[in-house]
Amino acid sequence: MISPKVLDFFAFVEGSVEARFLYISNGVTELLGYRPDELIGQKMVDYCHPDQTSSIDLFAAFTMVRDIFLSGSTFHIKHKNGTWVHVEVMSSCCYTKRVLRFAPVDQCKPHRKVDEWFEFSLRGDVSVKNWKQSHENLLNELHQRLVRSQDIPINSEPRVCFVLERGKDHPAIIYSSPSAEFLLGIPSAELTGSQLVTFLHPEEIPVIIDRMKQVQEDSSVSTVVLHFFSPTFTWVKLDGVFWATQDSLILVVRSYKPKMHQRPWRFLLDSGTDTTSEAELMEFAAETE
Repeated sequence: MISPKVLDFFAFVEGSVEARFLYISNGVTELLGYRPDELIGQKMVDYCHPDQTSSIDLFAAFTMVRDIFLSGSTFHIKHKNGTWVHVEVMSSCCYTKRVLRFAPVDQCKPHRKVDEWFEFSLRGDVSVKNWKQSHENLLNELHQRLVRSQDIPINSEPRVCFVLERGKDHPAIIYSSPSAEFLLGIPSAELTGSQLVTFLHPEEIPVIIDRMKQVQEDSSVSTVVLHFFSPTFTWVKLDGVFWATQDSLILVVRSYKPKMHQRPWRFLLDSGTDTTSEAELMEFAAETE
């Protein structure tokens, strides 16, 4: 059974504190009243409720510095007619950009796969799910940097965003981000127009097709581990996250990493030298269980 249509859209924004819109799908017109070209180049925060902007800026920086693979938030964004729309936004840090999916709150299934979830109220406070007290130090450091207009170092790992055709078992790749050449050994131009299943391991194709159907029918999010064929690297093992909008199907992938090998957040503000010891990695793994 197909769920009722959800008014939603996806966007690419800069992977920086500025967070200007780089691309917006056509669904934005139904949800917010704007044409995509009216928002391209604009700062996303300029369309957020003024009582929430400072918190949104802070937690956006927090998300990017920690390079969170999948997070969610709820806040208010301005409709072209001047009203405020309460939206749920899924976000994936994707190298030099963030991929965002906007939808009205309470119109999607609960997302249990997110790393963290932020709810911004009109009182200016923030409720956070999956929060750890150890994150306070990083948040305070970021707040001070924003107040002093200091640079915030963002050291993102290479990830690839695919935009896929909707409604097909074997969807074509409409868009592939340029980092595909680094992560997968294939220029994005060679991926565009090809069917995704062409690059998937045959034994995994039924599972991937099922996940794609699931997110399109339920307007939900699904994570997956997959192997991607590369003429340069042979089979590349990847973490992936699928989600759908009324326009397209989105897949973001990164190099597969067991939880215990995730990079501890407390080192992400360093100059780039990772001095993390094995003991510290194990400690971090225990904290994230």
